[in-house]
Amino acid sequence: MKTLYRDAVVVPMTGEESFSYLGVEGGKVCFLGNEVPAERYDKVISLSGRYVYPGLTDSHLHLLYSIVLSACSFNICSVQNDRVVPDSLTGIGKAVRDYSLKNPGSGLIMINQYIPTGIREGRL
Repeated sequence: MKTLYRDAVVVPMTGEESFSYLGVEGGKVCFLGNEVPAERYDKVISLSGRYVYPGLTDSHLHLLYSIVLSACSFNICSVQNDRVVPDSLTGIGKAVRDYSLKNPGSGLIMINQYIPTGIREGRL
């Protein structure tokens, strides 16, 4: 099935120009242009001026980073009811101790989401 997306701003990785039409067949781009293509399409969809960017994934690095983080880290702060929790160095210390007690034997603990601007003591 061939699908033509029109009324778009298609921004490819190959240069500064953008395109108004994007043709897709079998999950692959088969047409990019600013004029209505000559070939026929099974389906035509208007994107009403929306932007289309290429999907970029560097999974070999991000996946490894995610695995390491999930294996030896935890989020220390969160935003609840429009405020940072925990909001004090005492609360941060308690959260680290609680995590350590629940995960004995961890050689390395990484802490994510520390939000220094939300800590009452004002220390970075």
